Amino acid sequence: MFKRICQILAMVLLSVCVVFLASTLFFVSRFTMPPTISQETLLQQLADQGVSDPTRILALGQDFSLTSPFGYRIDATLLPAEDQASHRYIILNHDFGRDKTASLAYYELFHKLDFTVIIYSSRAHGETGAATMSYGENEKYDLQALVKQVLLTDPQALIGLHGVGLGAATVLEYAEIASLEIDFYIAQGSFQDFRSLLMYETAKRYPQLTHLPLVETISWWVHFTRAFDAQAASPLQAIAEIPQPLLLIYGSEDPYLAFGQTLATAASTPFAEFAVIEGATAQTVYQTNPEQYQELIQTFIRNTIEPLVFR
Repeated sequence: MFKRICQILAMVLLSVCVVFLASTLFFVSRFTMPPTISQETLLQQLADQGVSDPTRILALGQDFSLTSPFGYRIDATLLPAEDQASHRYIILNHDFGRDKTASLAYYELFHKLDFTVIIYSSRAHGETGAATMSYGENEKYDLQALVKQVLLTDPQALIGLHGVGLGAATVLEYAEIASLEIDFYIAQGSFQDFRSLLMYETAKRYPQLTHLPLVETISWWVHFTRAFDAQAASPLQAIAEIPQPLLLIYGSEDPYLAFGQTLATAASTPFAEFAVIEGATAQTVYQTNPEQYQELIQTFIRNTIEPLVFR
């Protein structure tokens, strides 16, 4: 009898372990293995948003690749400034589930300001390698590889970083490893840290499971598998390291707006600005009021960049 009870308990324990492992893998994959929208779909979305002939813009670029510090290939495209003597560069960082094509939405804005525009696909997105994303923790080193390449090509380069969503988090987290080679940061719709993001997203996607320790389980798993350090994926920790001009942009209807207000409070640079586009959601910040967005960027660069470094 005792032996039978032990067998039953062992089966129950094994079943619980299997369910736990399967559910952990499911939730981890949902948050670290993003399905990427195809380039064709992104190009159509850009055209629908009013971007003039995005396919032509993409064809103007010079495709290149770099080797990530983690060993995989980083897929990138350089779109030269109209003024070939310009030393201005902007590296655009796209959002979750997209690839470098999505960054073309901002090409014209910076091209008019005489910037050479560099777009690239973040890790585990598009044609860039890696099996999982890491919410800026590993992505920042790929971004560093791009920055080094720019400086190798043009030692006089003035370099700005622009990011949206996941890309914004990468831009902010880059400050933890950057020195003074970056001249300005623009972050649109960043989360404040991985844990807070998980708490929000799991409650939104799986409200019936809020009583389960999903956040702790996912954080433990990514740490256990050495995918990345969940505690270190924190724009909130990094933002205090930014001495250069910083512009944070959110939509008034963006659920991450509260994250942005926390980030703005934590910013230490005297050149920090916080802007809200009324009526905009997380995905429509630029499209809701392009004139206001363009004016924000142009004024930011005119008032904080050109007086400091004019090239």
